[in-house]
Amino acid sequence: MGGSCRRKLSINVKQTMKAYHIKDWARIYENNKSREVETLTYFLQPNKLVGECLGLTKMQPDGLELLGTLMLLKCVASTSQPVRWRGWFVRNGTVMDALRIAALTGIPEEKIQRALTFFSTAPMDWLLHEEWPGDTSSARSGHPEGSKSALTDVLTEKVLTDCTEEREREGSEESRKTDRENQRTQFVAARARLQKLEAVPEQDQDAAHRAEIKKNRATISAIQKKQAAGDFSPVPEKTK
Repeated sequence: MGGSCRRKLSINVKQTMKAYHIKDWARIYENNKSREVETLTYFLQPNKLVGECLGLTKMQPDGLELLGTLMLLKCVASTSQPVRWRGWFVRNGTVMDALRIAALTGIPEEKIQRALTFFSTAPMDWLLHEEWPGDTSSARSGHPEGSKSALTDVLTEKVLTDCTEEREREGSEESRKTDRENQRTQFVAARARLQKLEAVPEQDQDAAHRAEIKKNRATISAIQKKQAAGDFSPVPEKTK
């Protein structure tokens, strides 16, 4: 386990870190003309006004604010250079977090983070949060590729002592991922059940049927409130 952790973390220190990026940027937001432009002053914006993700966003208490923030996020992502990193939230060769994006756009940091988290969490799939290897050329690093600097030695040594902490973080991240998937499953199931129940004519609904409708509406409402608060865990059975 220690050897695996040592190899994995050494690579992360030298080459990779996570960054948000717009999913399928090149396919959705650009065409053959824009891909030839080094610095974009525009980008394509789909005009589709229907869909599950759009509907879910508009159902949020801050839905319109989320959509407006997303548009400015797209503007930021469209300016990333070089061209191969367009759609990623990176600038000057480094990853942009919510604070840096807030400083650039003038939007409060917490609203930026809310949008980043919401649009990258299931069932939404408009943003992804993945490893970004960055520019690791010798010109940027100041060392020939494959060489070992004193800083690398220090960082590697520190990482080796932090394997336990890293494993705990990975376990926590896996737990959050599981919670998000469970919440998505819960939301989809409740919505599908509600649609089926509401399709029954009112005159044919008995007390148990109406109670079931109320229960599923409560579950959906509880999930939406949790998402608005940045909580993507399932709704406990006792609070439904």
